[in-house]
Amino acid sequence: AICQYAVMKKTTIFPLLLCGQPRMLIINVARKIRAGMQSQNQNTSFEAVVTNIIRAIVNLSTDVDIPPKNICDALDRIEKSMPSKSIFSLVKISRKQASELREHLQNEYYSDSGTLKQPSVSVQL
Repeated sequence: AICQYAVMKKTTIFPLLLCGQPRMLIINVARKIRAGMQSQNQNTSFEAVVTNIIRAIVNLSTDVDIPPKNICDALDRIEKSMPSKSIFSLVKISRKQASELREHLQNEYYSDSGTLKQPSVSVQL
Protein backbone atom coordinates (compact mmCIF):
# COMPACT_ATOMS: atom_id res chain seq x y z
CA ALA A 1 0.00 0.00 0.00
CA ILE A 2 2.80 2.42 0.91
CA CYS A 3 4.79 1.81 -2.26
CA GLN A 4 1.70 1.96 -4.46
CA TYR A 5 0.64 5.25 -2.85
CA ALA A 6 4.18 6.69 -3.13
CA VAL A 7 4.22 6.01 -6.88
CA MET A 8 0.56 6.41 -7.91
CA LYS A 9 -0.77 8.80 -5.20
CA LYS A 10 -3.56 6.28 -4.50
CA THR A 11 -3.88 2.69 -3.38
CA THR A 12 -6.15 -0.22 -4.15
CA ILE A 13 -4.75 -2.23 -1.23
CA PHE A 14 -6.47 -2.43 2.14
CA PRO A 15 -3.98 -0.68 4.52
CA LEU A 16 -5.48 -1.98 7.75
CA LEU A 17 -2.53 -1.70 10.13
CA LEU A 18 -1.01 1.58 9.02
CA CYS A 19 -1.85 3.52 12.16
CA GLY A 20 -0.54 4.25 15.61
CA GLN A 21 2.82 2.96 16.73
CA PRO A 22 3.57 0.74 13.70
CA ARG A 23 3.01 3.74 11.41
CA MET A 24 5.36 5.95 13.46
CA LEU A 25 7.98 3.19 13.53
CA ILE A 26 7.98 2.98 9.71
CA ILE A 27 8.18 6.79 9.42
CA ASN A 28 11.07 6.96 11.90
CA VAL A 29 13.02 4.22 10.11
CA ALA A 30 12.54 5.98 6.75
CA ARG A 31 13.65 9.30 8.27
CA LYS A 32 16.79 7.66 9.71
CA ILE A 33 17.61 6.17 6.31
CA ARG A 34 17.17 9.59 4.70
CA ALA A 35 19.26 11.34 7.38
CA GLY A 36 22.03 8.77 6.96
CA MET A 37 22.04 9.33 3.22
CA GLN A 38 22.16 13.11 3.69
CA SER A 39 25.06 12.92 6.15
CA GLN A 40 27.05 10.70 3.78
CA ASN A 41 26.17 12.76 0.65
CA GLN A 42 24.74 9.67 -1.04
CA ASN A 43 22.56 9.44 -4.15
CA THR A 44 19.98 12.26 -4.08
CA SER A 45 17.56 10.41 -6.38
CA PHE A 46 17.30 7.60 -3.81
CA GLU A 47 16.86 10.23 -1.11
CA ALA A 48 13.90 11.61 -3.10
CA VAL A 49 12.40 8.12 -3.23
CA VAL A 50 12.68 7.81 0.56
CA THR A 51 11.09 11.26 0.92
CA ASN A 52 8.19 10.13 -1.30
CA ILE A 53 7.77 7.01 0.83
CA ILE A 54 7.66 9.12 4.01
CA ARG A 55 5.10 11.43 2.37
CA ALA A 56 3.02 8.40 1.33
CA ILE A 57 3.04 7.01 4.88
CA VAL A 58 1.95 10.36 6.30
CA ASN A 59 -0.80 10.93 3.69
CA LEU A 60 -2.10 7.37 3.34
CA SER A 61 -5.40 6.97 5.12
CA THR A 62 -5.93 4.07 7.45
CA ASP A 63 -8.95 1.84 7.14
CA VAL A 64 -9.17 1.39 10.91
CA ASP A 65 -10.56 4.88 11.50
CA ILE A 66 -12.23 6.03 8.28
CA PRO A 67 -13.28 9.66 7.89
CA PRO A 68 -16.67 10.04 6.16
CA LYS A 69 -15.15 11.47 2.98
CA ASN A 70 -13.10 8.27 2.49
CA ILE A 71 -15.74 5.62 3.17
CA CYS A 72 -16.46 4.82 -0.48
CA ASP A 73 -12.72 4.53 -1.23
CA ALA A 74 -12.35 2.16 1.73
CA LEU A 75 -15.28 0.09 0.47
CA ASP A 76 -13.56 -0.14 -2.93
CA ARG A 77 -10.38 -1.41 -1.27
CA ILE A 78 -12.34 -3.93 0.82
CA GLU A 79 -14.04 -5.29 -2.28
CA LYS A 80 -10.80 -5.40 -4.27
CA SER A 81 -9.03 -7.27 -1.49
CA MET A 82 -11.62 -10.08 -1.58
CA PRO A 83 -11.75 -12.77 -4.26
CA SER A 84 -14.27 -12.04 -7.00
CA LYS A 85 -15.65 -15.56 -6.68
CA SER A 86 -15.63 -17.67 -3.57
CA ILE A 87 -17.26 -20.80 -2.19
CA PHE A 88 -17.46 -19.11 1.21
CA SER A 89 -20.78 -17.44 1.97
CA LEU A 90 -19.09 -14.85 4.21
CA VAL A 91 -17.17 -13.45 1.22
CA LYS A 92 -20.37 -13.25 -0.84
CA ILE A 93 -22.25 -11.58 2.02
CA SER A 94 -19.40 -9.10 2.63
CA ARG A 95 -19.19 -8.12 -1.04
CA LYS A 96 -22.97 -7.64 -1.17
CA GLN A 97 -23.00 -5.54 2.01
CA ALA A 98 -20.10 -3.38 0.82
CA SER A 99 -21.85 -2.79 -2.50
CA GLU A 100 -25.17 -1.95 -0.82
CA LEU A 101 -23.49 0.39 1.68
CA ARG A 102 -21.65 2.23 -1.12
CA GLU A 103 -24.89 2.63 -3.09
CA HIS A 104 -26.73 3.92 -0.01
CA LEU A 105 -23.95 6.39 0.85
CA GLN A 106 -23.74 7.66 -2.71
CA ASN A 107 -27.50 8.16 -2.89
CA GLU A 108 -27.92 9.74 0.52
CA TYR A 109 -24.70 11.56 1.33
CA TYR A 110 -22.88 12.40 -1.89
CA SER A 111 -23.75 14.99 -4.50
CA ASP A 112 -23.75 14.23 -8.23
CA SER A 113 -20.17 15.50 -8.42
CA GLY A 114 -19.04 12.89 -5.86
CA THR A 115 -18.39 15.30 -3.01
CA LEU A 116 -19.80 14.78 0.46
CA LYS A 117 -23.03 16.72 1.00
CA GLN A 118 -23.09 19.16 3.88
CA PRO A 119 -25.38 17.89 6.61
CA SER A 120 -28.44 19.92 7.34
CA VAL A 121 -28.63 20.45 11.07
CA SER A 122 -31.56 21.97 12.86
CA VAL A 123 -31.34 22.62 16.54
CA GLN A 124 -34.37 23.34 18.64
CA LEU A 125 -33.90 25.08 21.96
